[in-house]
Amino acid sequence: MRTLLLILALPALMCAQVYLEAFGQTLPFTLAAGSHSHWDPAVAVEQAGALPAGGPVMTLYPNPARTAIVITVQGKGKVDLFTVAGKKVRSLEFSGGKTSLTADNLVSGIYFARLSMKGRAALTTRFLVVR
Repeated sequence: MRTLLLILALPALMCAQVYLEAFGQTLPFTLAAGSHSHWDPAVAVEQAGALPAGGPVMTLYPNPARTAIVITVQGKGKVDLFTVAGKKVRSLEFSGGKTSLTADNLVSGIYFARLSMKGRAALTTRFLVVR
């Protein structure tokens, strides 16, 4: 099962790398055959100087999500949800606080949530939708 998941996830990870590099938000990463990897939902890709001091400004849970996703944003900003292919599926405006959105219209797979503050990408995190 783990091997099948890796075989299916590898092309998605490669698409994700291309997407994030296109937005200038990450350094290249590789996943070599036979290497061990783990899913860490706390890992976020940051753009230097864009995040306010004091730590993360967006949290997203549960990860992996089945029916609903809770997004919490500290401060005013916009959250865009993207597929690994780069297609925008949702856009939400925040002025602080949290909101819950249903994941019923999202197909199983890897997604990215990009927080923009003051017109600049501040934080990008990934999450998984599982049915």
